Order: sequence, then C-alpha cells, then structure tokens
Amino acid sequence: MPSTLARAAVTLMAIVIWMSPEPNREPIIDWRVWLGDEQLAAHSLFKVEPIRTDRSCLDNATKSDLRTEQFVVRLHVDAFGRSRIVTIVGPDGLHPEAKASFDCLRALRAQARAWRYLPFSDLEGRPLSLELYEVIPVAPHERWREPRAPFPARYELSSIRVILERWCARSCPHYSIELRGDGTSLYHGYANVAVRGERRGTVEREKFIRLIDSFRAADFYSLMPRYDGRVSDGSTNHLTLEIDHRRNDLEDIDGELDGMPSAVTRLEDEVDRLARTDRWIRGTKQLPAQATAPKLPMR
Repeated sequence: MPSTLARAAVTLMAIVIWMSPEPNREPIIDWRVWLGDEQLAAHSLFKVEPIRTDRSCLDNATKSDLRTEQFVVRLHVDAFGRSRIVTIVGPDGLHPEAKASFDCLRALRAQARAWRYLPFSDLEGRPLSLELYEVIPVAPHERWREPRAPFPARYELSSIRVILERWCARSCPHYSIELRGDGTSLYHGYANVAVRGERRGTVEREKFIRLIDSFRAADFYSLMPRYDGRVSDGSTNHLTLEIDHRRNDLEDIDGELDGMPSAVTRLEDEVDRLARTDRWIRGTKQLPAQATAPKLPMR
C-alpha cells in the first residue's frame, strides 16, 4: 500500500546512463525514460522517513508550515542501486540548499545516502545508472500518551485480533482486514477495490507472532488515539490491536504530519502484506519477496 506521505511525482523523468561492462570506460548517457510511482516503488528497498523537528527547516518559515513542508532530493543511483550523489533541491524543486537550516540538510542527506534500490536495467538486461528524484517530508517530533502504557507481558495467541481499515475522501480503496490469533483472516471490500464483499483467508502462525512483536516494538499501547496531520482530504487508516480484551484504537489521518511515529505506518503496511490484501484490492497476485524489479523500456 502506498504511504500517506508523498513520494515523488506520479510520473517523473530519469536520466539513464548505460554502464558499460568494459572496465575503465566512462558511462554513456543513452536515453531518457519515464518512471511512474509503481515502477519506482518496485525498486525501492527503503521507506521514506520524515525529518523530525520542532520548527521549520526554512529560515523564512513559521512552525505552522511544518505540515506542508517537504524537500525534493535529487539522486544519482549507480548500477548497483546505491545513492552516490545527493543534492537537496528544495521544498518546491527550486529553492537552493542555502534556504534550509544546517541540521535539516544534514538529516536529509544522511537519510538519502542510506537509500538502496534494486538495480535498474533495460529490456536487454544492461545495468543502468539513473538520476531521479524523491520527496522527503518534514514533520513534528513524535507524540505519545503520558504516562506510557505497558504492553501485555503474557497472553493467549488465540485472544489477539488485529484490525486495519483504510479509506479516504477521494477514489482510493476502502476496505478492512482482520487478522486473528487462531490463524484466520477476514477481508471486507467496501469501495474502489477489485473485490467487494467478504473474503476469508489464513495467516501463518510464525508470521503473526512476528507481527505482534512489531506492535510491541512500536509501543502500540502508548500511542495517542488520533493523529491528524490532514492538509486537505488526507487518507485515513484505523488500526486496532486487541489482546485478552485489552484494546487500543488508533486513527491515522496523514498522522506522521501530526507527530505519529513512523513505526505505525510500517505496522499498517505489515498487516497488508501478511493478509496479502493486494489480491482483493487490485485483483493481482502479490509478488514474492525475492522478486526482481521490472526492467525499464527505453523511449
């Protein structure tokens, strides 16, 4: 599922460089190709994290700008999928780096330099080096309940329920998925999905246990009940964990822009992966984890 945070434009241009297999030979700028969000996501081995700060990254902005502030990052990705050169273009692709604070620039560069992609190649299998763009948002520091609530130390696996519902005011998929500790799953498609109505499935025990471990690591019972970073009609995700009748509900409306820890977004995506909701939402089979990224047609 797509993140609630912006990644890149729906269609972006990348400069493609053919990396010659011959040693000591300069790369040749060969063609230009167009990458959509799905193609870029298929290659990405990372999750974009917001830059956490209590004030704007821009010298001439105010704290109220944080919910809409973001930076465009220009990357040179080599034939092995590594980010080799990182340039912070600016909030709208025009402002120079000098407009941002030193601390924000350092955090932006540190994150982008750590990004890795599945190697890009053309239809003939030749490795490609690309120049492309990503978007990193700016968000407030994380907010938690006070005092923190402890995660249950002991529980029966069969008493656990995990429920995720996603929807928005636009034409995005509206569905819910419930995972149970007894190994069953229940999907319900409401609107803008390939499969409407109810479908049942199964959940592997070991994977379900790892999911609950992720909830524990995220300190889920200490999270606020609602994070609303909505700029306009943002997407809404409702995530519930119930263990031995002890329940915590969280409403995420572009929540990372309101101090929601990024771990919650990862939990939501992990629930989708475990339930394999793509088969009902898009009507497609989910690719195995070891699948290679698609090759790029040259235009």
